[in-house]
Amino acid sequence: MTDPAARAENLSRELDFAFRNRADLYRLFLDELTAELGAERAEAVMIRTIEQRGREVAAAAFADFGPNDAPAIGERFWPSAPMAAACIRLMSNAVNIALPSR
Repeated sequence: MTDPAARAENLSRELDFAFRNRADLYRLFLDELTAELGAERAEAVMIRTIEQRGREVAAAAFADFGPNDAPAIGERFWPSAPMAAACIRLMSNAVNIALPSR
């Protein structure tokens, strides 16, 4: 597929499908866990599992950054959203002003 607009549309559909599929899997997992463990325990298991995956992703994604690298994080992860990177820089500057390094 060489037409950029058609490629973008196809990728958009695939991404939408992937998100919907993930939501369906979460729903099915929660239904099964609820049936086995009850609603409260099922929710706790889902929360722990999703948070663990978030920690795994974050560890890999942010491994190259230090505690004062907020602008670099914004520039790497939001290159197509200049306002987001600008917000990160502003927040970083505010933190540096509020909490000066020693």
